[in-house]
Amino acid sequence: MAAPGKRGTLARGGPSGVIMGAEREIIRRSEQAKAGERPDRAAAKGSKQGGSFMFVRFAFAAALLAAGVAPAGAQVITHRDVGVRMGLAIAVAALDQCESDGNSVSVAVVDRAGRLRVFLQSDRANPHNIELARRKAYTARTFGRTSAEWAKRTTEMPELAAQRELADVIALRGGVPIKIGNETIGAVGVSGSSSEGDEKCAMAGLAKVADQLK
Repeated sequence: MAAPGKRGTLARGGPSGVIMGAEREIIRRSEQAKAGERPDRAAAKGSKQGGSFMFVRFAFAAALLAAGVAPAGAQVITHRDVGVRMGLAIAVAALDQCESDGNSVSVAVVDRAGRLRVFLQSDRANPHNIELARRKAYTARTFGRTSAEWAKRTTEMPELAAQRELADVIALRGGVPIKIGNETIGAVGVSGSSSEGDEKCAMAGLAKVADQLK
């Protein structure tokens, strides 16, 4: 148990005890080296100092590892994300909406890191829709707004125009972020319909899982 008034002091077996023990061993070896130094060893003094320094570094690192001491502020981060089943439910609902409107489309769902989680394509969808759907979803995810809103902002605000040069973004309508409150945890992108139709289908996908996003 820590002694009253001595802040940071722990029991001998704790992290501080281990580190203090290592410090005492370092000091003891240093004193022994000084007491036993002879004139004929003066030439080797520089190399000994280098060796002592390396020993100090090694001993201190070993003490930290043994004590399980972590850097200040280290912590485990937890966050919410789009699971594969949620992504699949969104994609299926979006695909169903577009097909019921008579359109063959591609649907992509990305997670909070912008990685593709689910991809579905209608039987008659065009090949290029695959890439467009993914990029629309990525755009909505990385900017936390629909790809249509982002396209408008980068047109109306010259200082944001350079964002269009980023890899994988695209200024086309049809990408919608997946949010819980103000936190963006992923996005869905649709391509193959009209601009309004793509966004409509993406919204239909989100409506399918609305109860899980509260």
